[in-house]
Amino acid sequence: MFLPSQPLHSSISSLGCSQISNRPAKGGRWAALCLVLAAIACIGGNPAAAQSGLWTWMGGSSTVPGSNEGQPGVYGTLGTPAAANIPGGRGAAAVWTDHSGNTWLFGGYGFDANGAVSYLNDLWELTPSTNEWTWMSGSSTIGSSGGQPGVYGTLGTPAAGNVPGGRAVPSSWTDKSGNLWLFGGYGYDSAGALSTLNDVWEFSPASNEWTWMGGSSTIGSNYGQSGVYGTMGMPAAGNIPGSRYFSTGWTDSGGNFWLFGGYGFAGNGDFGYLNDLWEFSPTSNEWTWIAEAARSLPMAAAHPAFTARCRCPILQTGRGAAAIPRAGSTAAKMCGSLEGAALMPTMILAI
Repeated sequence: MFLPSQPLHSSISSLGCSQISNRPAKGGRWAALCLVLAAIACIGGNPAAAQSGLWTWMGGSSTVPGSNEGQPGVYGTLGTPAAANIPGGRGAAAVWTDHSGNTWLFGGYGFDANGAVSYLNDLWELTPSTNEWTWMSGSSTIGSSGGQPGVYGTLGTPAAGNVPGGRAVPSSWTDKSGNLWLFGGYGYDSAGALSTLNDVWEFSPASNEWTWMGGSSTIGSNYGQSGVYGTMGMPAAGNIPGSRYFSTGWTDSGGNFWLFGGYGFAGNGDFGYLNDLWEFSPTSNEWTWIAEAARSLPMAAAHPAFTARCRCPILQTGRGAAAIPRAGSTAAKMCGSLEGAALMPTMILAI
């Protein structure tokens, strides 16, 4: 879907007040969830609003610093809620709801505490009863390399220093114990390389610790890991979906996680649109390939958001320019020299 060149503006009245004229912008946000432009705008901010179907502006800013810009994050003190705390403007983040009804937010592509924009790895908790944000984990800045690398630690062992690298468009689930799970996305591995990921993470709100549970800590020489499919319908410790992002995930009544498709690597190392279906058991920590092919349609031939020469997305950024990798950066090396390259048209992806 293409975004309009002139986004429609929001209509927001007073913070915390429900009015029939309130509405978020119809065309001015990319990969939005419920948290947009560092402002919270959700239906049902109070019981009366929930019954009447009105929007209530609950927090964050109603403005941006300039055209195609975004608000920086206000992080406060790690682990301490405060009324002034607010994540920076972003899109394509992971979102969960825990068993206490609190909302959690991780990463995405957006603005850090200094107003720098890139792939983020900060973890936030929003308590609806107090309407306060708490910065819980990760970095408040993208760092000197343009994004924070992952700190993986030991596979299967939680640690206070563990944290996923900065990323956008991962898949996420909540298990029966209220723990938060994260898979893949487009972001930084343990070495600070930027590409498509297939790592599995678990976060425990009780201990405030991340655990690397599966997948690779690096993108590998192919700039993404191929899937290990095993036998269809048979769980195995060695099974793992290939690196991918923009996948669809859900949780069934038994508490198992499901994953379908996305843009990423198939079992034969091809990169493209995937239509594989996977089931993950958080109890056994094993993946099962359920259905469809273990190969993909090459993205360069199928999607105008990708160049014919490389596997990196050329997306419209929040600043109104194509996201061409910096010269000398990992992404630039992955895509080869972009000088004189016949880049295919950019495409705006809106969710």
